[in-house]
Amino acid sequence: MKYFGVVLSCILAVVVLPAGSASAITGGAEVSPGRYPWLVKVGNEAEGYCSGSLVSARHVLTAAHCVGKETGTPSGWFAHFLGLPPPFSGFRVGVIRTERHPSGIADARNADIALLTLEHPVFVRPISVVASGDTSPTRPGSEITVAGYGKTRQQQGTVYRARELNFKATNTCARTGRQWFCADAPSRDTGIRPEDSGGPAFTEMTVDGEFRYVLLGTSSNHRGANTWFANLSLPAFNDWIHDAISGDRR
Repeated sequence: MKYFGVVLSCILAVVVLPAGSASAITGGAEVSPGRYPWLVKVGNEAEGYCSGSLVSARHVLTAAHCVGKETGTPSGWFAHFLGLPPPFSGFRVGVIRTERHPSGIADARNADIALLTLEHPVFVRPISVVASGDTSPTRPGSEITVAGYGKTRQQQGTVYRARELNFKATNTCARTGRQWFCADAPSRDTGIRPEDSGGPAFTEMTVDGEFRYVLLGTSSNHRGANTWFANLSLPAFNDWIHDAISGDRR
């Protein structure tokens, strides 16, 4: 009963978006409703959109380059939960605060992660964040799933359906530094596209005896098939995230 009021507020706040058939990640498969309920689309029509992941009842993790340098309340920003099964598909929650990691305030290339605070908690199970210092899921050759609500070159208008694609982790990286890990899309013609930024790179693994999806990184950019992601196992990133969300974990 603890979250009854939250569920009711979400139901009353439902804003149903028109169905769409447009795609996101090039070469990927469409994500079926309910598969990744924590995968969201964030932003607004005027400033553009990014992808993100719900990491607590009130926080979405996305890319720093998707938000302003100053911590504050964005105008007209929402987190759109488009991947939920009916009747909840399409509800949105206002974003009341955006905050870059301190190392990424001046330049997102130093820390391309940001947290968005939602105006109220949501009754959606968040994705787990990789443990601090655990680089085993991103060792070269490891398979990583990447998802997002991005646009392809052929698309027009707003995209409402996410896609996913399997990448292979690699030690060949177009970006250097511990703040990144890299993975290759199957070919240079596949991979992330505009508005996939901030979307999740994740895998499945055991967490506290339970098999769960685990967030490894957020999509930043790519050069051909080679794609770099903010490395969430980096203690400086991991601690910052957990400190921010510690008050509303469930």
